[in-house]
Amino acid sequence: MKMQPRAAALILGIAIVLVACSSSAEDDAASTSSTSSTTATTTTVPLETTTSTTTEPPPPPLEVDYGADDFEIRVGASADLTGPRAQVSAAMIDGQIAFFDSLNDRGGIAERRIELIVRDHASDLTTHVDNFAELAERSELGVVILSATGDEEQTDAIRADMVEADLVGLTSSSAAAWSESGTGNVLPLGASTCVEAINAVEYLADRVVEQAEAADEETGEEPTPPTLAIVSRPGAYGREGALGARLAAEALGLTVVADLDQRIGPSAPDELAEELIDADPDIVWITASPPELAQLIVGATAGGLDARWAGSGPTYNSALLNTVAAPVLADRYLHSSWHQTWGTATDEMAAVEEELATALPEGTYDEADAYTAGWLQASVVADILIGAAERGDMTRAGVAAVASGLGSDMSGIAPEQAWSGSGDAFVRETYLYGVSPDDATLERTLREQGRNGLELLDGPFTGAGAAIQTPSSCRPPLTIESLG
Repeated sequence: MKMQPRAAALILGIAIVLVACSSSAEDDAASTSSTSSTTATTTTVPLETTTSTTTEPPPPPLEVDYGADDFEIRVGASADLTGPRAQVSAAMIDGQIAFFDSLNDRGGIAERRIELIVRDHASDLTTHVDNFAELAERSELGVVILSATGDEEQTDAIRADMVEADLVGLTSSSAAAWSESGTGNVLPLGASTCVEAINAVEYLADRVVEQAEAADEETGEEPTPPTLAIVSRPGAYGREGALGARLAAEALGLTVVADLDQRIGPSAPDELAEELIDADPDIVWITASPPELAQLIVGATAGGLDARWAGSGPTYNSALLNTVAAPVLADRYLHSSWHQTWGTATDEMAAVEEELATALPEGTYDEADAYTAGWLQASVVADILIGAAERGDMTRAGVAAVASGLGSDMSGIAPEQAWSGSGDAFVRETYLYGVSPDDATLERTLREQGRNGLELLDGPFTGAGAAIQTPSSCRPPLTIESLG
């Protein structure tokens, strides 16, 4: 089947405007110190007058080297605040700031304030490496832990230097390889892109089979397994999503009728949409960006493709509900997430929402899930620092030692995770959401009660295909080459 003229026109005409959020993190964040106040008191005892001067007790003693003293604990982040990924990246930093501000309002850690030092790399690898060198300084200007080490390429570029500097850090990369042992001081968060694909494809395959069984009840015929198409953008992110979809197909006995891995970008959207239409799959898995998703799902559907779609977390953004893609997404798209999204009806998520709405009253609902991800990053950093304070060792090596044996409940809004180096950081659970434009209140700020247009369908969900995977089986070729 060839693409109809209307499909090509929609692809050419669709305008996806994702407004970059403004981060409250300063490009050249300065370190500030708070000092304990000293007060003198005079006590009069009957029959005998004694003048006694007392001072406020000092903070609990901690062994420190770089990034901590008697007044503050410094946390570093290198993020894209002004480049092509600023919309999500800067909102995640805003979520981190909100968490640390709330923590400081409650007294900080070991009576010390947490100071978040943010540097902008604008998605430039050289700048990111330079940022790390500054944050890793063995001086009072350095930090004791990293709350954001960048994406897969950026994290890999500084991984060896992190070990050399005794710095542990959280990566924004969702590559399964970071869950393997031997990845240095890098801590992954949540399910990998590979696991997202496996779970989402399995969930949709079950729904397609259920629908076919209901339709074939009268005929008594056995429904055939659904067919699958895979489409992704170039790079490690796209490769891992495509691998996960193939692993799901293998586990479920699905036929892959189109494998367009690494094709988004090099191939024009109308060309890809036409190939999907010709393949006529029941399910499409996509690893892309929100504008790329909108172009393909609208174009292929307008051209006659009747399929269910699913994509990795970064593939979808609620801002798409302000575009012509909204009704198609509502009818056909399944959103995957490694954590609960805004509006998920749990007590834990409600508590996080209240904190974020208080800290970011002018925040927007299309960025709410990025705030949530940043909040989770900061909460894990806090868990590590609290553990180091309990041991009395806030040196970089002491912090890294705590991280290597840490387990976190992830504030109750993501599956529990641990980082012992034995593969237990590999998470197999995800959350699956339907798109509901009628429930979205994107025009409101967080000070007003609202929703981001997502409805939880299942989660935490672990499919049979994901249950049998390991970090190495979910690691595509040519990913994080320096790991061997």
